[in-house]
Amino acid sequence: MFEKKGYIINWKSLEKQDLNETINALAMASPFSLEEKQILLESKNLEVRKDKISEILSTYSFDNFQNTTIQ
Repeated sequence: MFEKKGYIINWKSLEKQDLNETINALAMASPFSLEEKQILLESKNLEVRKDKISEILSTYSFDNFQNTTIQ
């Protein structure tokens, strides 16, 4: 997804963070909808957040990013 959008990710910096910080950083930098970001914020624990971001990312991996919906 990041390559498709042309994002440059500093993976070494992300590797130094704990998983919670990494999920936060990816969620903030990603083109997720407000609803998707809210789902991540409201997740009960790190395990649920990890599963939710994985689900969200998997849907974006099939997207060609030419959606014209205004959010």
